Amino acid sequence: MSGIGAIAHDLRTPLFTLRAYLDGLGDGLATSPQKAGRYLQVCRSSANALDRLVTDLFTYARMEFLHAAAQAHLPRADAKHITLAVTAASCCLTGDEHLLTRVIGNLLDNALRHTPDSGRIDLHCARAEAEAAFVITDSGPGIAPADLPHLFTPLFRGETSRSRGTGLGLAIAQRIVRAHHGTITACNITPHGARFTVRIPTGNPLSAEHGEQAGSAPGQPDGSR
Repeated sequence: MSGIGAIAHDLRTPLFTLRAYLDGLGDGLATSPQKAGRYLQVCRSSANALDRLVTDLFTYARMEFLHAAAQAHLPRADAKHITLAVTAASCCLTGDEHLLTRVIGNLLDNALRHTPDSGRIDLHCARAEAEAAFVITDSGPGIAPADLPHLFTPLFRGETSRSRGTGLGLAIAQRIVRAHHGTITACNITPHGARFTVRIPTGNPLSAEHGEQAGSAPGQPDGSR
């Protein structure tokens, strides 16, 4: 049985219990305040169990989304003997899964372009308070310091071979993240490599004002820089 199938199976028990006790209350079987209180307590316990199971279901789906995004880039990683590792905690958030997949895809494409053979790329997701953070770290040469302030400028091209701003991919990623009321930042890490961090509030829906624009940037491949 698949992970989602197992959770769906587990949903039946608290749902059946909740329905039975609600029917009992509706049919007047709770003939005293004490008995009615017990019925309500069982209903609350079943509702809490359902809430936990639904949270698990969304967590599983979000982890699958990250693994799917990485899986699409695995052939390129394998061709360069690059280790592509994914770790994900609970990362439930309200957003457009297609657009967020595009963000992760663009960042992975960027990392693959600048990670040498036999290098490593880590994709990590974690939730902290009211936001989810997606972090992509590579073992490439890093980003030229002069390029960092302009990295998300459309069509920016740096002066050195370490430049990563050579197209629209990072600009599109930033536009999508901003439409989700989030932020995207880049930095260098020690001893070498680059790290891109996407932070998105877990409760904020995609902005209606920016949603259509986020997916309609000029015609360049998603992964172009």
